[in-house]
Amino acid sequence: MVNLIDVLLAGAVGLVMFVLGLSLTRQDYLDLVLHPKPILVGLFGQIILLPLVALGLVALFPIPSAFKVGFIILSVCPGGTTSGVITYLLRGNVAMSLSLTVLNSLISLLTIPLIISVALRIFHLPEVTVVMPMGEMMSHIFLVTILPVLLGMAVRRGWSDLSMKLQLPLKGVMLVILAFVFGIKFFASGNQGGAELEDSEMFLLFPMAVLFNVVGFVAAVFWSSVTRLSSELRLTAAIEIAVQNSSLAMLIAGTLLKSQDMLKPSLVYAMTSFWETLLLGYLYKRRVGKQK
Repeated sequence: MVNLIDVLLAGAVGLVMFVLGLSLTRQDYLDLVLHPKPILVGLFGQIILLPLVALGLVALFPIPSAFKVGFIILSVCPGGTTSGVITYLLRGNVAMSLSLTVLNSLISLLTIPLIISVALRIFHLPEVTVVMPMGEMMSHIFLVTILPVLLGMAVRRGWSDLSMKLQLPLKGVMLVILAFVFGIKFFASGNQGGAELEDSEMFLLFPMAVLFNVVGFVAAVFWSSVTRLSSELRLTAAIEIAVQNSSLAMLIAGTLLKSQDMLKPSLVYAMTSFWETLLLGYLYKRRVGKQK
């Protein structure tokens, strides 16, 4: 059953990435190569800024140490499909979003074990050596993210008119697919550590998960404003920094660290992060639009 779930998830995510690829051209990526500042700003926000935000938040709230480390784990995970879809729906820079997802996914193979080790020491929990499944993650990034996007771009290049006409109806299709993915993640989460949330735990974790997302988004907007990115690139950076790959966080907490408690923040976060970030991005766009 787990293998079937993995196949369904990979297929759904790959289809979403293909749809995103239909909106891109080679020039979109060439612009980022020639002007890499937005990528560097986004990477700094993901790798340095967000873990510091998470550390500050968990230090302020009296929650169990395992939950605190769970939020740190979330903060060091790269963005995933969700951030790309939100960026697409809000008309941000999709090429930048996907580039950040891929690059940070590769960098996180080194940063995740290091930062988690530090977090375990800070909160006085037993140290565990985290060995990231490097080969599996790299093949997953290529097959589920890079290859479908390249195929979508190839279709865009060969059948430009058709791909442009399909983009509007495919937005609705993507939302359905994403709902399907979230549903599978939620009901299959028990396979990644067997976490069962009690009401008291939900009472603690839900406001923390919401606050983590809001503060991360606001901090990212501030950081990208200080670095003088355009409003479109600020929005993209904020989405990419604020939205984390909760599936990877669950894998790390539940499978690699074998901690049900560390997994629970990611489970609650997965319930709220998409709609919350979509709302935050929409409100940011309205605010920017009124200022022009």
